[in-house]
This record gives sequence, C-alpha cells and structure tokens, in this order.
Amino acid sequence: HNAKGNLSQFLLEESKYDSAILLAKEDLKYSIKQRNYSSQYGLLGIIAISYYEQQNLDSTQVYLNRALSIVNKVYDRGHLQFVTDFIYDYFLKTNQPVKLNQFAKRLDYIHDSLTNVRVKSDFDLNRSQFELENAQKQIDQLKKINQLQNDKALATKRFNIILVMGIILSMTLLIIIFRYLRINKRKNELLKNKNAQITTQNEKLISQKDSIQRQSERILELNHLLEQKMDETTKELVIKNKKLSDYAYHNSHNIRGPLARILGLISLWESDYLNQDEKEEMLEEVKHSALELDEIVKELNRKLE
Repeated sequence: HNAKGNLSQFLLEESKYDSAILLAKEDLKYSIKQRNYSSQYGLLGIIAISYYEQQNLDSTQVYLNRALSIVNKVYDRGHLQFVTDFIYDYFLKTNQPVKLNQFAKRLDYIHDSLTNVRVKSDFDLNRSQFELENAQKQIDQLKKINQLQNDKALATKRFNIILVMGIILSMTLLIIIFRYLRINKRKNELLKNKNAQITTQNEKLISQKDSIQRQSERILELNHLLEQKMDETTKELVIKNKKLSDYAYHNSHNIRGPLARILGLISLWESDYLNQDEKEEMLEEVKHSALELDEIVKELNRKLE
C-alpha cells in the first residue's frame, strides 16, 4: 500500500491525475483502517491537488477539509510539507482569508512538530499581498461597473437605433398600405364607372326593347286595320260583282284571302319595323298563304274543267 501511495505521488508529478486519484483512494481506504493519519494526510493532499489541477474545485475543497480535520493528529509531517504548502497556496489563491488565517493558527499551534517558519514569516507578507489584491479587486470591480455602465449606454444606443429603425419601418409600411388603399380606391372607382356604363347600356337596351314592342303592337294594330280595310273592300267588290255566280264569288273570295295576306305581309316586309326573326316568321307565313292560294287555284281549275 505504501507503494501505491508513492506511485500515486509519482503519477501526480507526471500530471496523470486520474490514475493518481484512483491509486490514492485505494491506499486511503487501507490507511483509514490502519489509523495511519500521516499517510491519510498525504493521500488526501494528493487527491485534492489532482482535483485542483483538473479544475474540480468542489472535490478539491472536500478532500482539503478532510485533510484539515486530521492535521492535528499528524506527527511526522516533515516529508508531507508539499501538502501543507498546497493548502496554504490554495486558500490564498481562492481568496479564503478566514480559512487561511485558521490554517496558519493551526500551524502556529503545532509549530513544534512542523517546520512552519516559512509559513509564519510569509503570512504577514501574504496578508499585505492579500490586501493589495483586495484593492486590485476593488479596482477591477470599479472597472466592471464602468464596463457595465458602458454596456448599458451601448445597449441604450442600440435600443434607440432599433427604435428608430422600427419607426422608419412602420412609416414605410404605412406608406405602402396608404398607396395600396389608394390604388384599390382608384380600381373601385373604375369598376363603379364600368358598372354605371353597363347599367346605362342595359337601360338603353330595355328602352329599345320597349320601343320594339310598341312598334310590334303598332304593326299588329295596322295589320288589324288592314284586314278590316280588306274586308270592307271585299264587301264592296261582292256588292259590285253580285252578278257573278255564287260559285265564282265564293272561289274569288277564297283566292282573295290568301292573296291579301301575302300582299299585307309583303307590305310589312318592306317596312323597317321588323327584325330578322320576325321577317323569317313572316316569310314562313307568306309561304303558307301561297300554298293555300295554289290549292284554291287548283281546285278552281278542277271545278272549271
């Protein structure tokens, strides 16, 4: 087990901290069973130094406290001076003046068994250095405060820049929205004008339709008057030609009816009141009357034969 302790110290000097911790912990268990406080003190120091070199300060503090708890029981500490020096330097570097002072008092209390002349002589010097370091720390704190103020001013400046940029961006967005609304307004006005034009055109078409309907009614009225006139004329012819036989009169009347309709339809055809559909319908009516007239003539010829 002493070999493991010596090997762990060798590994510590070779910066092989994990291996040094492993061997030191194995030997520490044996030393605790044997109540060998000097060996425990040295092994705890090796473990604490290894953790410190690995930047594991929590574990460093734990094993230093264990070492300090048994320092008064160590009587052969001459060859373990490196642990004592490390504890002293550790409290100094980690800014623990209270524990440094307590540790120094312990060393002073047991000075007969430990050559702590260096510790006692350096304590006042280190205390002055500690006060100087505290002053330097205060200066550093002032610098940090100044830096924080500068950072705050810079942050305020950045905030103002961001605020201005936000205002500019908002104004730009408002301008875009305004232009968009104005364009939409123009489009709506154009659509409104188009709709008004379409409405006007529809009204004109309705008016034209009404006019055509009135013209159609007029044509029907004229046609009716024409038929009445034709009837009157036919009656006059019947009176003037009463000497004709009833058969001739009857056939003549039958021939005159379709012929009158054809003449009337032709007269309407020549007028400007009819559209294309009505003209086509009238043409069909002329065809029908012509066929009817043809049948009457054929019948008359057969009768005359």
